[in-house]
Amino acid sequence: MPFEYKKVLMIGATSGIGWALASRMIENGISVIATGRRQENLDDFAKQHEGGKGEVDTAAFDITKLDQIPGFAKDMFSKHPDIDCIFLNSGLQRGLDWTKPDEVKLEDAELEILTNYTAYLHLTKAFLPYLQKQAPKPTSLVFTTSGLALIPLLTCPNYCATKAALHHQILAMRQQMKDVNSNVKIIEVYPPAVKTELHAEKNQPQLGDSGKHIGMPLEDFTNEAWEGLSSEDNEQVPVQMVKTAMGFNSWEKERQAAAQKMWGFIKSQQQKSSVEARIASHKQAFSRSFSPHDPSCKPRVPLDPGHDILITYIILSPSADAQYNRTAMAHVVRDVPTTSATATIPNYSDGAGTNNGTSSNGNNGSGSLVNYYFVFLALIICIAGLSGFLVYRRRKRAMAAMRHSREHALARDLSAWHGGGGSGSRSRGYWPGRGRAQEDEGPEEGLNELGEAPPAYVPRKSREDTHAATDGAGNGPTIPLQTLSREEAGLKPPEYTEANARLIETPSSPSHMSGEGSSRFGQHERDAEGGASRT
Repeated sequence: MPFEYKKVLMIGATSGIGWALASRMIENGISVIATGRRQENLDDFAKQHEGGKGEVDTAAFDITKLDQIPGFAKDMFSKHPDIDCIFLNSGLQRGLDWTKPDEVKLEDAELEILTNYTAYLHLTKAFLPYLQKQAPKPTSLVFTTSGLALIPLLTCPNYCATKAALHHQILAMRQQMKDVNSNVKIIEVYPPAVKTELHAEKNQPQLGDSGKHIGMPLEDFTNEAWEGLSSEDNEQVPVQMVKTAMGFNSWEKERQAAAQKMWGFIKSQQQKSSVEARIASHKQAFSRSFSPHDPSCKPRVPLDPGHDILITYIILSPSADAQYNRTAMAHVVRDVPTTSATATIPNYSDGAGTNNGTSSNGNNGSGSLVNYYFVFLALIICIAGLSGFLVYRRRKRAMAAMRHSREHALARDLSAWHGGGGSGSRSRGYWPGRGRAQEDEGPEEGLNELGEAPPAYVPRKSREDTHAATDGAGNGPTIPLQTLSREEAGLKPPEYTEANARLIETPSSPSHMSGEGSSRFGQHERDAEGGASRT
C-alpha cells in the first residue's frame, strides 16, 4: 500500500531524518514543503530535488517562537490549501549528568523541553483545525518520537522524558480522534539511534568525535521507516531494535492494551454519571410539572423529548402514591414519544419509599414469572402428548403391517391367532387394539382333511428309562433268555462244512513247507476243527 497522502509539510527537514524522509517522498511523487531554521540548508534541499517527481517548496521557520506558530500555519494553508499531512520531526538532544549538579545547565534542559514537547503542542493546536476542515478527506499528523520514549538512556534523561511525554500525548490523542471518527489519523515513528547531527560534537560536547559513529546508518533507517509508513497498519512505526530490544513488540503492546481497558472503564463511568445527572434533572422538572393531589393533572410546562426517560423512572422507582405515578405516566406517554433511551436507564429510587432492591412492581414481576411458568408447563404437556400420539400411531402401523404380511409362516401364524380377519371372520377383544380371529368356514391350520388334530408328540425314551421300566415290571427273579445255536436259529451259511473240508484236503507239499507254513497249516486245521465243534 503506497503512502496515501499527496502533499506533506515536513517540519525539521534541514538535516538528518527529516531530510531523508522528505527526499524519499519526492522520489515517490509526493509534494513536499520543507521547513527548518537554516535557510541555506533548505536552499540546498530544493536545489537537490529540482525536477523530481514531486513538487518542492521551502519555508524557513523556528518552532521555538511559539507566538508565531498560528500565523505560520495560516500562511502555509493559504499558499498550499491541499496539504493533507503535517510531519513534525524537529528535535534537540543534550546531555544531562545529575552526579555533577554544578555543571547542569537548566537553560539547555528548558530549550530541550521547548523544542521536543511544548512546540509540538502549539503546532498541533495550530494545524489540526485545517486538517479537520478537509473531512471526509483523510489527513494525518505524523510525530517523530524515539525508542527512548520507552526505555530511557542514562546520558540524556531529559531528552528521554520529553519523548516519553510526547509518546503518551500521542496515545491519548489517537484514541480521542477514534472516539469521534475524525478524519485525522495520528501516526508515530519510533527511531532508534541514527547517525545524524543529533549526536554531533557541537550539540553534545561530552560525546566528542565518537558521536558521529553512534546509531544505525541513515539510509537503512529511511528504508525501514518508509516501508512502515507505506503499510496498511501504519499508526505506529517502530524501527529496528525498537521492536525487540526496547520492548515495543512485547511489554509496550501489553501496556497499551491495559490502557485501552482503563479508558473503556473510565468512559463507561462517565456515561453512567451523565445518565444519573440527566435523570436527576428530569425528575426535578417532572415533579414541578405535575400535582400529586389532582388526578386529572396536566403538565404545567411543556416537556422536552428527553422526558421519555421519566417513563422508565416512574415504573421502576418505588413511590408512596401509585395512583399519581400512573396518572403522570399516562400523560407523559401520551405527550412524549418513547425513544430507545428508556432501555438503558437503571433502577433508581425517588426517595418516596425504601429502596431495598425491589421495585413497586415486584408483584407484577412475580405474576409474570408465574405466567411464564404455566406457559412452559402447557408447552411441555403439549409436547409430551404429541410424542405419545406419534409413538402410538407408529406401533399401530407396525402391527397392521405384521397382520397383513405373508412373507413367512411366523407372520401367518401370528395373523391367524391375533389378527382381525377379513369379512368372513369375527373377532373378539383380546387386548386393546388387537383381536383373536375365529373363522366360520374352512379347516383351521394344523388339522388334517377330516378335521382331526395330529397325535400328541411323545418324546422318545432313553435306554436308561427303558431298563428302569423293565427292571421294575415284576417282583420275581430275572430269568435269562434261552441261547440258540446257529443251526436252530437258521444262521448257518450254505455249504459251510464242505468249504472247510476242501480247504483241509488241498495243503501244500510237506517237503517244501517251512516252519511257518506248517504252522499256518496247523492253524487252518485247528480253525476247521473249531468250526466243526461250534456247529
